[in-house]
Amino acid sequence: MLANRRTLEPRGEPSIQNALEMARSCLAYVILCSRTYASHLPSSNAREILYISASLTSVDPGSIYQTIDKLVEDRIQVSVIALAAELHILRDVCERTGGEFGVVMNEDHYKELMLKHVAPRVIPESLKQVDTDSSSADLLVMGFPKRLPFHAPQSMCACHGRILSGSALAHAETGGAPAGYTCPRCASKVCQVPTDCPTCGITIIMSTHLARSYHHLFPVKNYIPVPWEAYVLKH
Repeated sequence: MLANRRTLEPRGEPSIQNALEMARSCLAYVILCSRTYASHLPSSNAREILYISASLTSVDPGSIYQTIDKLVEDRIQVSVIALAAELHILRDVCERTGGEFGVVMNEDHYKELMLKHVAPRVIPESLKQVDTDSSSADLLVMGFPKRLPFHAPQSMCACHGRILSGSALAHAETGGAPAGYTCPRCASKVCQVPTDCPTCGITIIMSTHLARSYHHLFPVKNYIPVPWEAYVLKH
């Protein structure tokens, strides 16, 4: 693999539009959930793209401004770190999507720009107020499925279109219940949970999953630094 590393290097002209479209397609599921279940997404939910550019040209198959409009519509924040020089189109993308643009001056500055995007971004109070006003409730509709027993008759699942049975082989292949689960709303069969029902779209989750994730609803309190002298005197 190392001997053929030169053959694996990217070739051709770079394309800002293709890169942004590929990154946007990776966030397609999050975008779909935000449109379908917009009421339960918190204001801290963010979709971000970090674009690192080392080229002064871009060969795009279409109009990049259409891609920018899609990013703005999907509320995807694009930030750019330019290794060569500033490009107007890259700065325009950052300004329209609410991201940050930076040009690397040296190695230390490059590290500083990279570390700036490690920590979660701060949500302005104005954006929080807009999200609060636009959503009537912070609720999510979900259902608790019924687990089918081993002796359940064979039937086809709605998620993969394959037949599930109560055999040990089916259990090893699906990794879920031996004969699957049934949706509480439309009674469709799915292989494993948690998931979204492919028929009615309701979120299917077991009560045990909900109980395990309960402690994540409460953030950890900030640590209070304790001087070493106080620790020694206490012990």
